[in-house]
Amino acid sequence: MTHTSILEQAELGKLYGLHRIKGYYRLTGLLAHLDSYGRPWWQIRLSDCTGTLVVEYRPSELSSFSANDAPAALPWGIRHGGLVQLEAKVAQQDAGYFTGRVVWLQPVLEVRVQPILARLPFLSTLPRSHCPRTELLDRLVHQVRTLKSDCLKRFVSMVLEQSHVVVGFLSVPASYRHHHAYAGGLLAHSLEMMATLAVLPALNEQEREVAMVAGLLHDLGKAWTLNAEGEPTDLGYLVAHEHLTLELCGPALVWLDEHAPELALALRHIWCNLTPSTRFNAQPVLPLVHAVRMADQLSADLDHKRYWPKRFNLTTVANADVEVFGALHG
Repeated sequence: MTHTSILEQAELGKLYGLHRIKGYYRLTGLLAHLDSYGRPWWQIRLSDCTGTLVVEYRPSELSSFSANDAPAALPWGIRHGGLVQLEAKVAQQDAGYFTGRVVWLQPVLEVRVQPILARLPFLSTLPRSHCPRTELLDRLVHQVRTLKSDCLKRFVSMVLEQSHVVVGFLSVPASYRHHHAYAGGLLAHSLEMMATLAVLPALNEQEREVAMVAGLLHDLGKAWTLNAEGEPTDLGYLVAHEHLTLELCGPALVWLDEHAPELALALRHIWCNLTPSTRFNAQPVLPLVHAVRMADQLSADLDHKRYWPKRFNLTTVANADVEVFGALHG
């Protein structure tokens, strides 16, 4: 690669030796400054699933602008968590991330996001900068990309790479005081369920992958109902997260109806029968519902066990029972 060549859709965690890049990334931070002449410029943090890039955006030095933008302003439509198209010169690595300077920057309108994501690797735009436990993000990307069903991979991508979902799912706790009550707990809980369902016997490949996806996304509504401290948002006080899960998955379910309707039906049935507040039938039709419920309870119970003050030793308990029964029966 020559010094002037541009690498399309470079991974932000692998920019060593690159001088110029172009691609689609998540905007996850913005800091305003004034130069010595009083002209505004911004530091913009961009992220994908592999790393972070902090670039300088200096409008006075750029040669072209959108028709809607003033020469001293950010492009119209810039928003936190939104997708932007970027061309930038890469400068150096600093404090664990790369820096650079914007050559061209344009926000992507929401109506254009999904067609663009369909051309990118699955989950590539999940922002690593907003994941408190980055090893879990790596696991998530690997688990989804290794699914056999292309329809389920695209479905998960359509759900999780929504601008209004992407940050919350990676960062919020799974609860305030119950299980996985720490930053990134929702992602940890969801991946534990996915791992349990991945090795469940007596299921064929399609059933297993449907259960895995259902487990991964079953608490998605918490991305809207909990804040970073695990406390309810204004919406969380008024609406149960279980119902919001279906709302957030709605557009992707419509797409799945067209490409794999049997998978869309199974996912709806599972999510509508997991908890008493969402239970549609007294007895679920699909046994997958019981599998996902079991994985949910197991993950929560194991998280509680991690914080027990005393290790539970089955041998000690068994010996104690022998002594008690011996005393009772002489």
